[in-house]
Amino acid sequence: MGSLNCLTIDLTIPTMLSEPIRMSLWRYHVSITRRKDPITLQLILYEYSVYRILLIKNVFNKHFTFYISFLGMNYSNVIGFLLFLVFLLQFMSGILLSCYYSAFYTIAFDSVYYIMIDVNFGWFIRWLHCLGASLFMFFIFLHWLRGYYLRFKVIDSLHWILVSGWVIFGISLIEGFLGYILNWGQMSYWGITVMINILSIFGDVIAELLWCSSNVIINRIFVFHFSLGWFIGCFIFVHIFVLHSFSSSNPLFNSCSSLIVPFFPLFFNDCFVSLIVCSLFFSFFLFWEPDLFGNCDNLIFANPLSTPNHILPEWYFLIYYSCLRAFPNKTMGVIISLIFILVTFHSVSLRFTLSILASSLYA
Repeated sequence: MGSLNCLTIDLTIPTMLSEPIRMSLWRYHVSITRRKDPITLQLILYEYSVYRILLIKNVFNKHFTFYISFLGMNYSNVIGFLLFLVFLLQFMSGILLSCYYSAFYTIAFDSVYYIMIDVNFGWFIRWLHCLGASLFMFFIFLHWLRGYYLRFKVIDSLHWILVSGWVIFGISLIEGFLGYILNWGQMSYWGITVMINILSIFGDVIAELLWCSSNVIINRIFVFHFSLGWFIGCFIFVHIFVLHSFSSSNPLFNSCSSLIVPFFPLFFNDCFVSLIVCSLFFSFFLFWEPDLFGNCDNLIFANPLSTPNHILPEWYFLIYYSCLRAFPNKTMGVIISLIFILVTFHSVSLRFTLSILASSLYA
């Protein structure tokens, strides 16, 4: 501890911080270095804590309170905010459900009923997670349509926003499908059976590797479902970081400095009102119609000897499932589905590319 008396603290002020925060850090650093008292471990911890608190305050001000907004922004800009909140809701409820779920073939279905009946507020958490998945995908489609019809500002890092957004969309589809299988009801079992049959066109080795046994596949699905949530969170962080580095777009396509206003309190009120309205609609389905988007066949334990009359996926997979069923040949159905996905990606990318070229020509 004697060596601490001659210790000098070298506090580097990051240039990315705002000017008021940098001045506060500098004044505090000067007051510390001019002290006559010996530097102790408690003083170092106190200075480190104050430094981190100021950094957190700067991040909060940059991305929330003083976030650059334009007067032309409307309620369509709130969709991304609601998407982030729904993701946090899914993430926390998924962690709670994983504490009671058993990824074994014989008791996976029973563990879901155990959560619904015996766990305190288990029914609430489970329906919250199930309906939250549909709400998340619904907001993703709205967010996608908004980006398609209202182009972004012309920025150098536009491709990072596109790439991160499409990666989030693709991983979310996989995440939703894997979560649908974990219930291990009739529809879940035959859903994964159809998917493995589709993958078998690329080789029987892939199908045999995936479907080793029922216990193995449900364990793998549970691990992948739990892990992909973290990947989605990482890409959401990249998406928000790049977007907030250049601010959001607006329907007027005007970035005049006279139209710039802080996010709080004007647009925060729009986000708050949208959150209240969305919560009311979500509460109606949660407490009165929780199984509206479900299937009654999925309330039956998986039976490989009994095929349901109609194998239907979740509503956000219906368009791809329709492409598969449109052709009697399995290979042709898969090819058409892949072409549809590629055309969708290409149309969106072409739309943004043309908007960038038009903006550069008329600038």
